[in-house]
Amino acid sequence: MIETIYVNAVAGAVGQLIRAALGVKKAIDEDHPIQIKKVVYTTMYGMVCGALVGLLVDDWKFALLTGLSATDVTESLIQILKG
Repeated sequence: MIETIYVNAVAGAVGQLIRAALGVKKAIDEDHPIQIKKVVYTTMYGMVCGALVGLLVDDWKFALLTGLSATDVTESLIQILKG
């Protein structure tokens, strides 16, 4: 059980790192500063989301996709709640 959670946590972090790499590339292309703290925090968030998915579904691919989309979903929910 614990191995499943670890695998899914890593998959979630990898998914978020893929998304972060795209964001870093965009920042470089648009000549914006790269926010390392944001990359680290969102990677940890993707890891937590992947681990939680590991508790519900034993599929690392789903955890990877969760890591990719976790921050987008959260940011959208925050915007909806703000009004």
